[in-house]
Amino acid sequence: MLLESKEVESILESNLILDFVVIALVQQKDSDGNSYEGPGSIFQDKDGILQLKMYHKYESHEEINHELSGVLSGNGLVVGEIIEKPTTIH
Repeated sequence: MLLESKEVESILESNLILDFVVIALVQQKDSDGNSYEGPGSIFQDKDGILQLKMYHKYESHEEINHELSGVLSGNGLVVGEIIEKPTTIH
């Protein structure tokens, strides 16, 4: 993804906001990685750190229960990093 000049200026001023109709968050594991998809934003906080805000619709009650059990037991997801998905140009 190439940034326009106004977006580069926003980065320098620590107020970048990029909105997406669909954004994906995929855990980089060999097996059984979690994945989330939905609308969201990548933005800079007041310290200039990139943050991700997204809305994921769970497919089942079992998926919700699995997520909550991890959070409540202290085994929730750890902080990761934003990695751009490679795109193919045809």
